[in-house]
Amino acid sequence: MENCKVSVIIPVYQENINFIQQSVQSILNQTYNNIEVLIGLDDPKNLMAIEFLKDLVTKNKNVQLIINEKNLGLAANLNNLIKQSTGEFIARMDADDIAFETRISDQLFFVQKNDLNFLSGAYDSINESGQVIKLGKKNDLLDNKIRTIEKYGNILAHPLWLVRRNILIKLQYRKLEPVEDYDLIARAMLDTNIKFGYIGTPLLKYRVRQNSESHKNPSRSVMMSLEISKFVRRKKIPDINKIIIQKKKSNIKQKIKLIKIMMLIRYKIVRVIVEKF
Repeated sequence: MENCKVSVIIPVYQENINFIQQSVQSILNQTYNNIEVLIGLDDPKNLMAIEFLKDLVTKNKNVQLIINEKNLGLAANLNNLIKQSTGEFIARMDADDIAFETRISDQLFFVQKNDLNFLSGAYDSINESGQVIKLGKKNDLLDNKIRTIEKYGNILAHPLWLVRRNILIKLQYRKLEPVEDYDLIARAMLDTNIKFGYIGTPLLKYRVRQNSESHKNPSRSVMMSLEISKFVRRKKIPDINKIIIQKKKSNIKQKIKLIKIMMLIRYKIVRVIVEKF
């Protein structure tokens, strides 16, 4: 594993060019060298991004740009990038976040040390101007504790995944935005051969954007996540139809107060487990 190849997949839609540049550059600046970068542009009309990314490819032999002919959505875009990848491990990265330069090397070391194949971790939060608004240091966690936490909420931050490629090839994302990551985790939890890990030392700056999907409609994300958590506790594959029903219900005003209460309870449970275990 000392020099195994890592494929970093970055889905791009309509993110700010400066954000995209910072994100990709943070991967190109990694202390770990055996990396390929696959960028999936899911807006063929985003001419500024196309021009910038094509120029980037000409200057970096390890960067590959895939321009979708039409908007596929996040799940299909990610599945396509996974299919095109050639690394033993796949690292997720968002087009508006910034990875610390030791992210990949630290993650690979943690995976090897603890015999893991599905890893995520903590992050610092930044605003749209790049200013740090919250430090995210937590405790390291291994498989059993993570499996307990995931019954109540997802702490395996999507932009920090480092997962063996064969796992993602087998499971694939399903069209369940914005909880496609938790859905995949729920299905991965059914396989006892998959060993999860969580690095408590932040390895990424996560950009909090006011116009992001989670900020525009937080109730929808929470209700869908709560439905998935039920399937995790029951050790069953999440039923897409039931989760979509929760998505539709998320616009009902009278449920907003209940959602906020459940969100707070879930957050406190997860926080206590993460910080005290």
